[in-house]
Amino acid sequence: MPCIKKIGCIWLILGFNIPLISLMKTAMRNKLKTSLLIAAGVIAFGYPSQAQHQDFLITNNKGSVYANLKGRDVKAGNIAAQLPAWLGLSADNSFREVSTTTDKLGFSHTRFQQYYKNVLVDDGDLLVHVRNGMVTSMNGRVAPIAKLSVTNTISADEAVSAARRHLEIVRIIRQHPETLLITSVPAAEGAQYALAYKVRVDGRTLYGKVKMAHVYIDAQRGTVIKSESLIAHADVEGTAHTLYSGVRTIITDDSEPEAYRLRDSARNIETYDVTGDPMSGNSGLMFDEPKDYYNETTAWTEQPALMAIQLNESNPALLSGLGFQTGKFIASMVVRDGVMDLENGDMVAWPDLMLNQIPVAQLPLKTGNLYAFPRAGDTVFMGGFGKVDVSGDELAYTDTSFFSITHLHTPGVYPWNSTTGGSGIYEIAMAKNPALDAHWGMGETHDYYMEKFDRNSYDGNGSVVKNYINGVFPIMVTQNNAAALPEPDNAMVYGLGDGILMNPVVGLDVMGHEFTHMVTANNGNDGLQYRGESGALNESFSDIFGTCIEFRSKGTAANWLIGEDVILAQPGFFRSMSDPKAAAAAGNPNFPPQPDTYGKQYWVNPTNMQNDNGGVHTNSGVQNKWFYLLSEGGAGTNDNDYDYNVAAIGMEKAEQIAYRNLITYLVPTSKYVDACNGSIQAAIDLFGEDSEELESVKEAWRAVGLLEGGSAVSELTESLAAAFMVYPNPSTDGQFTIASEHHELVNAQLFNIVGKPVLQLAVKKGINSFSASELPKGLYLLKFVVGRHEVVQKISLL
Repeated sequence: MPCIKKIGCIWLILGFNIPLISLMKTAMRNKLKTSLLIAAGVIAFGYPSQAQHQDFLITNNKGSVYANLKGRDVKAGNIAAQLPAWLGLSADNSFREVSTTTDKLGFSHTRFQQYYKNVLVDDGDLLVHVRNGMVTSMNGRVAPIAKLSVTNTISADEAVSAARRHLEIVRIIRQHPETLLITSVPAAEGAQYALAYKVRVDGRTLYGKVKMAHVYIDAQRGTVIKSESLIAHADVEGTAHTLYSGVRTIITDDSEPEAYRLRDSARNIETYDVTGDPMSGNSGLMFDEPKDYYNETTAWTEQPALMAIQLNESNPALLSGLGFQTGKFIASMVVRDGVMDLENGDMVAWPDLMLNQIPVAQLPLKTGNLYAFPRAGDTVFMGGFGKVDVSGDELAYTDTSFFSITHLHTPGVYPWNSTTGGSGIYEIAMAKNPALDAHWGMGETHDYYMEKFDRNSYDGNGSVVKNYINGVFPIMVTQNNAAALPEPDNAMVYGLGDGILMNPVVGLDVMGHEFTHMVTANNGNDGLQYRGESGALNESFSDIFGTCIEFRSKGTAANWLIGEDVILAQPGFFRSMSDPKAAAAAGNPNFPPQPDTYGKQYWVNPTNMQNDNGGVHTNSGVQNKWFYLLSEGGAGTNDNDYDYNVAAIGMEKAEQIAYRNLITYLVPTSKYVDACNGSIQAAIDLFGEDSEELESVKEAWRAVGLLEGGSAVSELTESLAAAFMVYPNPSTDGQFTIASEHHELVNAQLFNIVGKPVLQLAVKKGINSFSASELPKGLYLLKFVVGRHEVVQKISLL
């Protein structure tokens, strides 16, 4: 794969057993509100615990597990050995302890990894939370695997080759060991699993785009099951003399004679210029030779900078024969010392590959937002426009117009002419260095996490934080991005903007956003996968804490918009947390609206990886709105016609709940239902089960379409819940009766603990007797289907 420089390159306890229909109806009505948990995708289960039967575990039928065990007298003994039975899994399943941490509230949190026939299950992570020797809760994701071959038929090398082909990688940047495991297969209905190789690929495509991804290759068929991007993108706003935040205090060092660098040794923050970084791969890092920013004094003020170059006239041959079919594109570039060499030139501005100019380019052609600051001794840069052929192994840079850029230290607009028929202008202007925003902003971000959560750096261990300015090509061929790079880079990358859609992407909430991606990756539970609902939660947590950092630093000048300082085009911001749908009015496809209700308007199918990894930047609006309502309060009607009224608890309490959820209760494949459950448990931990804060957390989730009520359960569904009475319950001999008051024949199914149907039932109006004596003892769910409505009840077989 060509290198960059080459191309210029997210309890119900109904255990009654009174066989009197009238009393059962009364009990049902009293429990009705709680039972509507089922309609929101949360189903109650019960399990035998130690010496007696106890109802305690809440989960949905798609693998999410949640149990509030407070007061259930469950000791934190040999939990791992009991988990398969509690979860209704076969003897081929087991759980192994991964790690245990203890927080300031006295809770210990143990992560267990699921295995099937001693093969790791990628989708099986369970968290068990203990206080004073008693289990208080557990949550996570469990894979209900019953029968699966664990014999591979392709080799690891074959899997790596398949992954490279899938990502269209032509050059490997780093090699990583592959892992044989069991993973879920994206499917429209139900849960499916396969033996797979998990392959990490870091490399470059033909046109220089860097890809970092986990690719899951079926170990028996060699096909791609799914892939997960590891680069978390964000097109966001900006905020030291800074570009967006006025004059701010920053920390530099004076390690160089008569010069200061953007280094903060106390906070361990380093800010670099990576323009034209050769990325030879020798260091194993994305950027091999990042350059320091220097200043002669401690006052970092505006400085002269080359801001733009423009081509007004050109040799006609330069303007034609362009496009992806030919592999030829116009590119501009600027180098230091007058050496115009794509391979060896000392670049002061990345080559601007003009992909939109095809098949014939139109003059004038301009490259802006260069922010190329000359050094004290620089007297000339060399600029150029030419046709670059990126289709072969060797570069051809033809039909060129090279020109000298002088007046480097004197602002103004100056003409240029070349000997090959080209002419144009270049602009020198006094400019504020965007690196100062990044350096100051990361200091504010560091202080926020230390002050609020006692967290030193992204990993809690004080590790160095690196800002890479103008690291545009590792993300995509555009300046309009910021990104968090995973280990071993562990760095934030910021583009300079194109001056049309946006300016430099170095806003304060950008710092917080990108840093939080790294906090998420280092939350102690392997982060949140950057795909589907877990990826939307990943993005949302970054928006949440980026916004919290902005409010901490800017006070009343802060707001709930993302990107309003950076974005130049309409709607003038990238995302709105208070009104996720707000961008719709502008109709700009670069800044799409988000949903504010789970699964409703503007929701992206989380399984469609071709659309933003399953809508990670779009579906994040749901939790963003939840956090806004929890902090500020609000009343309204959601897309389910649910009228909500959330009492504000303030940002300081809301951020503690969100952070505890992220660090304590989420696993890599967590979905919105898991985030909902986790935040509820976090609120219980912090403020108590009878607290106003807990009620606001729940109402805010209802407001965005989670939990009972918020999903707008109809009156018909409510009446149906009382139409079917099941008794005796529990049943001691496997015999039970269903008394139906519904006027038609109703189909019903009995499901086991992992959501598998085990018995089909036809329920007519009146008394219906059934036998389930052949089924194993345990807890089951009985689902009645009436048209488009479903009613679920539990039944215990003892």
